[in-house]
Amino acid sequence: MGRLGGVPRRNGPAGVLTTPSRAAVRTIAGWNAFGTLDLVVAVGLGITSAAGSPLQLIHAGVGSQAMQYLPLSLVPTVLAPFYLLTHAIVAAQLRVCSRAVHTTLTASSAQ
Repeated sequence: MGRLGGVPRRNGPAGVLTTPSRAAVRTIAGWNAFGTLDLVVAVGLGITSAAGSPLQLIHAGVGSQAMQYLPLSLVPTVLAPFYLLTHAIVAAQLRVCSRAVHTTLTASSAQ
């Protein structure tokens, strides 16, 4: 274990590949935000294209009636909430990781 108390130190090529940097954390955070936004937009489009919905704005094509029957009904009821929770977990882990990166960079610059 390293001095960060829980973040193991890795030396050599494995350390370079597995030790997060600020750029890596920012890239993953941006990708995570994009994925979350994609899920929110998909839910919004599902609501605005549902036949008979008071919020229906899209009247073209078949709409989203197929999502009311199994197995496709599992997408909005199980998969979308699961993926939103997964994005929340990744965001929480990135917060912890960014604090560790900040602590590591501060400690290495002080030496």
